[in-house]
Amino acid sequence: MNAQRFIDWLIGTFLVVLFFPIRLFSHKSSCRNILFVKLWAIGESVLTLPALKELHDRGFSITVFCRRRNAPVFEQKFIDKVVLFEHPLEWGKYLFWFDVCVDGEPYMNLSALFCRILGRYVIGFSHGIRAILYDEKVKYNDVQHVVLTYCDLVFPLGVVAKPKALVKLSCNSFPKKERIIGLAPGVAESGRSRLWPVGKWAVLADMLVDYGFDVCFVGSKEDSNMVFEITGQMKNSAQNLAGRTSLKEFFCLVARFCAFVACDTGTMHIAAAQGVPTVGLFCPNTPVRFAPFGKNNFFVYKPVYKRPCINVHKGIIDCSHHNHMSRISVDDVFSVLRRIL
Repeated sequence: MNAQRFIDWLIGTFLVVLFFPIRLFSHKSSCRNILFVKLWAIGESVLTLPALKELHDRGFSITVFCRRRNAPVFEQKFIDKVVLFEHPLEWGKYLFWFDVCVDGEPYMNLSALFCRILGRYVIGFSHGIRAILYDEKVKYNDVQHVVLTYCDLVFPLGVVAKPKALVKLSCNSFPKKERIIGLAPGVAESGRSRLWPVGKWAVLADMLVDYGFDVCFVGSKEDSNMVFEITGQMKNSAQNLAGRTSLKEFFCLVARFCAFVACDTGTMHIAAAQGVPTVGLFCPNTPVRFAPFGKNNFFVYKPVYKRPCINVHKGIIDCSHHNHMSRISVDDVFSVLRRIL
């Protein structure tokens, strides 16, 4: 991920300046055919859906340009088409085809370039060198939730959105809630400072089992070894499904849980979207922007500094001080969970 960010900064900056003259030929037409670009971050992809659904409800036709990794998030009834970055022969057919391209990436240069060559009119956030490619620039408000920030991004299209909840992700069926609490100890590979200590997960899981709940650990394949370490420290048994479901299967699995606890990562937002009461754990990042969104969701926040040391819209997505999360105690988390259970 660090290498990819470096390439985006080095090559992307050069290409942004090189492609700037194309903007001279941009024009705003009927604006009914929208391309939304979101190449990274499963969790943030979930947070874009309320704004995209509002566009659909206002009569816009929506295509999403994304990666294979986050594509399942956008496979929703209100999105007309998903075009994959990994299929250049497909997206190459759409050069300057869309009335408007909305750049949903908070800081990447390459996403702005794709918007410029795929859309005739481009909207994006106002910060960074890439903003010279945009026809309309929207300020990134870093003192509100990101769901609302993405709603700001579609405001130039005449759409005012004030969502109160996330959009439920497509699932074959939404099973009946069971007395199972989902625990997601993993985080994205680009944000390791958001990890809560393994030993504390083990103690929390044991406490929940002692209170009569079943515990199910979830996560990616990369999280499976950590979950194995956690369950090895437990005195009780717990189910380990880390790495055993696809992303779409996880959309259905998480809907079974009566509560969910996660670090600041995509699984937290997925659980909140599926209507599961969710507790998010924060320290280097801020819940002001990234708390689990919606009613009956909570967070634990014990920051080291007055300001968050992670600022996604500035490309700062990790923190070198990896002991931040140890400030959160098991009792902190359990006391918040008791407000749900």
